[in-house]
This record gives sequence, C-alpha cells and structure tokens, in this order.
Amino acid sequence: MNNVEWTIAEMLNHPDILEKATNELNMVVGSQIYVSRLGLGRNPKIWDEPEVFKPERHLYDRARGSMGVTLMEPDMRFVIFSTGRRACAGTKIGASMTIMLLARLLQGFDWTLPPGTSQIDLVPAESNMFMAKPLVASVNPKLAPHLYPKMQI
Repeated sequence: MNNVEWTIAEMLNHPDILEKATNELNMVVGSQIYVSRLGLGRNPKIWDEPEVFKPERHLYDRARGSMGVTLMEPDMRFVIFSTGRRACAGTKIGASMTIMLLARLLQGFDWTLPPGTSQIDLVPAESNMFMAKPLVASVNPKLAPHLYPKMQI
C-alpha cells in the first residue's frame, strides 16, 4: 500500500491538510446519513428536467466541455488498471480498501513528525513507486484501547 504511505507522508508535511481530513472523519463517525436514490436521481439542482427520461445525459458532452456524470471516461486519461475485457477485476475493491485503510489510520492514530524532523523527504525510489526511504512517523493511539485488536506475533 505504497500510496497510503505517500499520502500520510504528504499529510505530515502539510499538517493543515492532515487536520482537515481527520476533522472530516470525526464529523462523520457516529452520524447516520440517509441517501435517497429517488431524490438523487430527480434533483433539479443536478439534472435539467429530472422527470424526463434522457439517457443521453450520462454521455460525455464534448460541445459543453463537461464530463458531468458519465458512465465511462472517453478520453482514457486514467488507464491505471488497463481497460476493456482484460481490465483488472479488482479495481473498485482495491480503491475502496485503500480509502478505508487510510481513513482508519487517520481516525485511529495521531500522526506527527518524528522528534528532530522538520519534514518528510518525498523522494521516490529509482526502480519502483515506493519512497526511497520508508516513512518513519510518531504515532499515538487516540481511540479507546479495546478498539485496537491485539496482534500476536
């Protein structure tokens, strides 16, 4: 999960962003949110004539230069996991798991730079996408102790 390592390293270098992300997570935790599928699909703030059947509204509109809401990305700007029939079947679950991991790490721990360090060195390794030096940070639990499972090594 090198992308989580990079993200935390960047956030440690930008404590204002780290604090904002943590605060957003804390606001949502414990909240109950109800999403109305009917309400979303018929929201006049999002859709022109929401009560009218217009399947073309989901297509890319090159004339307006707007992606809007699309079911595909026609310019193929993101081909991280290949495309077509041979595309990665785990793209969505991988992205979801990465987001959940990052959120749990931010929610469960206070992250700070190690003593005597003013900034994380964001240098990539020469032969892969990992950091040249693994991330070292000071981490303190901030939730109740029973919420952290005990690991036996």
